[in-house]
Amino acid sequence: MSDPGSPSANRAAPKVSAELTTKDLARVVVHHRRLPSTSDRALALSKAGARHGLAVIADEQTAGRGQRGRVWRSDPGAGLYVSFVLRTALAPARAALTTLAAGVAVCEGLGRLVDAPLGLKWPNDVLVAEPGPRYGTKLAGILFEAVSDQDVVHHAILGIGVNLRAPSDPALASFATSLEDLGADDPRNLEVLVAIANALDEWLGRLETGAMAAVTGAWSAAAMGVGQTVEIDQGDRRVRGELLGLSVDGALSVKTAEGVRAVYHGRLALPGSPQGPELR
Repeated sequence: MSDPGSPSANRAAPKVSAELTTKDLARVVVHHRRLPSTSDRALALSKAGARHGLAVIADEQTAGRGQRGRVWRSDPGAGLYVSFVLRTALAPARAALTTLAAGVAVCEGLGRLVDAPLGLKWPNDVLVAEPGPRYGTKLAGILFEAVSDQDVVHHAILGIGVNLRAPSDPALASFATSLEDLGADDPRNLEVLVAIANALDEWLGRLETGAMAAVTGAWSAAAMGVGQTVEIDQGDRRVRGELLGLSVDGALSVKTAEGVRAVYHGRLALPGSPQGPELR
């Protein structure tokens, strides 16, 4: 019997290679039927010397991670679960903006596969922006993790999860959606990987060349809730006010009764958008 966790590593298939416009991203793909976490596997490969752009994908994750360590439930065959090995010369503080650049890229890439308008929820979610019953439902999530010291990023891993089909867990049905739900005809892992990688290559390139304002500006343009009253749960306190967008360093800019505040962490609640459960 074959090991479901054993990988197959290869250059992208000819059809995929023909559609990729990237130099490095997704040119080498390591595929697993099942993994605890694609990001953990990508980090191990990065430490072993894997090249920039290598992508680890899995048909199923048993211990995927979301923001603030929450578990990302990954049904077999229901989503694209991919993590990229990134090599960056950016200082750690600026490399953290990779989450925002990736959000813009994923929103653009998936927007080419469905007709429904998509938007971004700070800091790392892609949601449906179209008014109606699906408004604010989650299509994709992003997680950027780096191993660094004060000045240098040694290893950087960008994990992306995209719902291809509706989740089987009823606890997720009220706040999650999928490419299939939004009209994509039989969405496949590699098709979605190509769409994301092509857009990601452009936006990571802008970040690497110092175009931080272009990244934060594009993110703000796609942000959901701008101009509305929002609430950010920071655990020990709540910030409530008008969402203005992003500052150039990637902080959320919120106009409160005390003045404009820069918010660097917390769980954002958008008006009219379903709030997902804390997955554990």
